[in-house]
Amino acid sequence: MAPTPPLGVPPAGAGGPSPLAATALAPEAIRRPTPLPQRPPAPQISFGSREAAAPAPQTPTVTCPSCGGSNQPSVRFCVACGYLMTGASPGPITPPPTPAGPRPVNRGPTGTVDLSTAAASPALAPEPVHRSAPPPPAPPAIAPARVEFAATSLAPVSRFCPRCHAPSDGSAQFCRTCGASLAEPAAQPPPPAAAVPRAMQPPAPGSPGSTLATEQKVVPSARLVLVSREGKEGTAYALGETTDIGRTEGAVLLAEDRYVSPRHARIAFRAGSYFLRDLGSTNGVFFRIPFRSGIGSRGAASGARNPSDSPLAEEELEDQDLFLVGQQVLRFEVVKDAEEGYGGASDNGTLLFGTPATPRYARLAQRTVEGVVRDVFNIRKVETVLGRESGDIVFPDDPFLSRRHAVLRVHGVSAPGAGPSTTPRRFTLSDLGSSNGTFLKVHTEVSLRPGDHFRIGQQLFRFDLGGAKNSA
Repeated sequence: MAPTPPLGVPPAGAGGPSPLAATALAPEAIRRPTPLPQRPPAPQISFGSREAAAPAPQTPTVTCPSCGGSNQPSVRFCVACGYLMTGASPGPITPPPTPAGPRPVNRGPTGTVDLSTAAASPALAPEPVHRSAPPPPAPPAIAPARVEFAATSLAPVSRFCPRCHAPSDGSAQFCRTCGASLAEPAAQPPPPAAAVPRAMQPPAPGSPGSTLATEQKVVPSARLVLVSREGKEGTAYALGETTDIGRTEGAVLLAEDRYVSPRHARIAFRAGSYFLRDLGSTNGVFFRIPFRSGIGSRGAASGARNPSDSPLAEEELEDQDLFLVGQQVLRFEVVKDAEEGYGGASDNGTLLFGTPATPRYARLAQRTVEGVVRDVFNIRKVETVLGRESGDIVFPDDPFLSRRHAVLRVHGVSAPGAGPSTTPRRFTLSDLGSSNGTFLKVHTEVSLRPGDHFRIGQQLFRFDLGGAKNSA
């Protein structure tokens, strides 16, 4: 049996090389190991201070075109000569010097040191490492200490511009904000207003301690009392500085009385007194007489009172005045001069036969709830008495009238047979001490006194002041 040829050697007697011979590996290639990649050398590390190695940033400055001084970029005027710095170019910035220390080492593509460069430049040669040098001693520990923050500032003393009061450096000669000269004595900024203690500060307007608050009105206690037809007291209403009375609006509501307007009257406190006035109601306010300052006082100041408490005190009547006696609403009308005496009437020269003519001074028209006039009563005497049983004009069916209730007087009429009177004619109305009083419709404000009575619609009110009442 023939021996087996070695691997890769063609057998003897083969006609030619084997096709696998081209792909077979040589024995030397099989036994040679593949070289491993080499690790690049570690770079050199400098243990110097980072602050020492990095250059400190420098603030750019602006050069003054006039004097060449250096200024900060934010200033508008040169602090040395006061020149306007608008459009000035910043000066050159000097590059920081290269710090001393080991310079970087040029390395090849594989990280190896280029010895030719290191040999040519001694500065690039690595410094020898002294392994026997002891480590530097550790710094001593800092003991905790109490830090006091002083109120003084470490900043340099600033000067203030006399024109705009802007702060500037102590060495500046011109203001950097407005360019004014700082050679004059520096004007200090106005000192802040000293804090006034709260106890010494003036009170705010409207506060309890202010002057306005001390001058506010002190409204005395007052009330309105409803009086029934039997003379008994009903509901009482407290009065404030302003109190409105009405059917649907106001502080005092009389919802059941259809003769009361939605907002009928107002009672207001002013100048130490209460005043009553009508608010343009349909039926008005009727005040119990007397309440004015006497005869001829209709044009006097509102609120004037008759000093006399006598029931015979008179109230002046004017044309178209309304007054109330019992349940009778009467309108007073003054007869005009042309109507006083027409003279005798004749027909074709024949006198008309009739009752002898008498002078007429005025008339009373009885107004009804229908809004029409029912009866008319002429005033022919200087004194005309109205009542239920006795008088010149009587209303026997009215139970609220007294026997002799009121009297209407004519003033300025001459006696019979005498010449014409030089006194202007006037008319007055007086109550004769009736039980229910006589009420006159008011047209202006009327001051209220304790015990005063007035009618609104079908309601009778009495005014009480300070809890005290006085029957009028």
